[in-house]
Amino acid sequence: MSYRHSEQILVVDDEVLAGVQLQRVLENEGYHSWHFVSGQECIRWIEVNGAPDLIIMDINLGEVNFNGPEVVRNIQSAWDVPVVLHSAYTDKATLEETKNLAQYGYIHKVPGNSELVLATVRLALRLYKTEKELKQQRLMYQDLSGHLQDLQDNLKSFLAREIHDDLGQSLTALKINLSFLKNHVSTPEGNEILGTMREILNQAVQKSRSLIEQLRPPVNESTGICEVLEWHCRDFGKNFKVHTWFKGPNKEPTLDGETKLMIFRIVQEALTNGVHHGEAKSLGVEVLEPSEGVLTLVVYDDGTGLTPEFSTDNHFGILGMEERARRINGTIDISSIPGEGTRITLQVPVEALD
Repeated sequence: MSYRHSEQILVVDDEVLAGVQLQRVLENEGYHSWHFVSGQECIRWIEVNGAPDLIIMDINLGEVNFNGPEVVRNIQSAWDVPVVLHSAYTDKATLEETKNLAQYGYIHKVPGNSELVLATVRLALRLYKTEKELKQQRLMYQDLSGHLQDLQDNLKSFLAREIHDDLGQSLTALKINLSFLKNHVSTPEGNEILGTMREILNQAVQKSRSLIEQLRPPVNESTGICEVLEWHCRDFGKNFKVHTWFKGPNKEPTLDGETKLMIFRIVQEALTNGVHHGEAKSLGVEVLEPSEGVLTLVVYDDGTGLTPEFSTDNHFGILGMEERARRINGTIDISSIPGEGTRITLQVPVEALD
């Protein structure tokens, strides 16, 4: 037997004649094929040889406690392998029972359908290959996105240090020089100019401090996330001239530094989106009491909300929030009514943080 294909295909059918015929159809097409009359035999083969490229599974195997769908669920709980269902039954009840297992195909078992079998096999193999490629691309995107976010955070930390060390020292030197000049200027006009300069300098100092705090938030192992978020809400409202509020749990949740930083960045992005895109005038952050091992945080705004056709695909701010949530095993849910604001809910499994 010469094989034109490298794929391995298992046939599971308790009807020996039908199973052997199907195996021969596959081998004649150049596939490597094996036939089993029971689900247990199929699973034992996989345990020894590893997952095949495809399984063609009869729905009714004649086994009281181990029918085709149960075999599929057992296999797919342990191995990543596509399954095509093969059955003489096409009644509504059978189709309904197996609809979630037939994503790679459902072949009606009738004589003389070899071409349909082969077409379904080719389609299933191509579909599975495409799915694997998409998964790999998604993982590559997630890795790249995480790397870019790390670079962004590192750049923000670098800029914060530069502002603090370089600009901060320059502003301090200017304040010292102004104090020196004040002792050597005696005219009212000169004192007025010095006063104006001192006011401008003080504003520059405050602005530089605010930039440092935005670029490098005070998130560390000893600072609680609620403490940081309450400070940020207050500072955000003052900077953007909007009403903000914060509500936290009775006890500060225990989180590691990386998780606190991701949560802070998510909230920071959510509040910024609410003002810049939603034109919100009132925004709030609520951290709920952890329940059943999950920490829930909600960001509210009273902005314009999202339209029904809104998609996150091209909204990099939201994509960034989703990626940060994924990095701490969390999820993001966005609910919005046009004209009535937006609610962004972050959930993080606390048990994964201890």
